[in-house]
Amino acid sequence: MLLALPCLANSPKMFFAEYRFVHPDIKEESFEATSRKVWRIGFKYLRIQEAPDPDQNIHGLIISNAPDTYIINLFVKSGKHVVDRGESIDVHVPVFQQPNLLQKIKELEMGHENAFFLQHAAQSIGTKIIDDIDCDVLMIKSNEYELTLYRRKDNGNPLQIGIRNGNIIYDLKYLTYEPDLEPDFTLFEVPSDIRIIEAN
Repeated sequence: MLLALPCLANSPKMFFAEYRFVHPDIKEESFEATSRKVWRIGFKYLRIQEAPDPDQNIHGLIISNAPDTYIINLFVKSGKHVVDRGESIDVHVPVFQQPNLLQKIKELEMGHENAFFLQHAAQSIGTKIIDDIDCDVLMIKSNEYELTLYRRKDNGNPLQIGIRNGNIIYDLKYLTYEPDLEPDFTLFEVPSDIRIIEAN
């Protein structure tokens, strides 16, 4: 099992990324093509905000301040409060979240991509230009899956991550990736106009 590096777990910096999924079946005008935003500080604070989905009347927002998590719909100004009562209350942000994935792949987290590929002895397979950005390409192969990290040459940050099982399943592309921001703890507070229901 991948262990969190102490420097990452206790990092005083805030991570922010805006990202979207890339797949031939995702239509440009669909909700699936919209970008999502994530903020995190270590393994305690997390905020994930989706784009509005008027068709479903949902504008999703998740705020975690472990052990408390709030699942909010900004359209209707309401949400649920869930308390994690498990032995470990760390919050995690897997890059790929399909339920049938190998546990190792679920341990690839946003903000920790470079560490994951380093710890799993990724192979360097050359370079590639993505949207006019020069990238180093790293790959991890297993019996079932292939993970590819496209890392910017100019600052070493991830630009895109692909997961494949024979054919492309999909890629996650970072539109913005800022790993060393000063913390803004107000981002991890529930907006004052949201009605919260206790879920457990």
